[in-house]
Amino acid sequence: MADSIREQIVLEFKALMQTITTANGYDNDLGLNVKRGITRPLEKDELPGLIINEGKETSDSNITAGFDHHRLPIDISARAVYPDGNDWYKASNTLLADIVKAMGTNSNLSDKAIDIVLDSNQTGIDDGDKHIAGADINIRIHYRTRHLDPYN
Repeated sequence: MADSIREQIVLEFKALMQTITTANGYDNDLGLNVKRGITRPLEKDELPGLIINEGKETSDSNITAGFDHHRLPIDISARAVYPDGNDWYKASNTLLADIVKAMGTNSNLSDKAIDIVLDSNQTGIDDGDKHIAGADINIRIHYRTRHLDPYN
């Protein structure tokens, strides 16, 4: 069976995050290690990298028009090691900037979504002497399906 529209969107979003590499003009190589659906933090030897987790989706139905409007929350947790002497807030802000920049290159996820909405973010996460910078971002992906048909 084909993937649901939601699954297609999550896979497209993950692929978009995998484009975040210095070879593609970003400041970080977060895209080299993108995980989905894990709740544990990435280990230092897995960095740089990011985790995407889906939240509880909300939907509205427009029966007359024949579609359902969905809002899929995604939590993104990005981490990278920064060198001694560097400003970890700056390192954290570049993680956020890279992710937002990537979302801006394909905000409709190849016509699968209506838009990506940035809800909130936090940067400047520092894990002490491990020299790990981080950014946590909460987004919502808006998309439509036919009424009660998650595959179309």
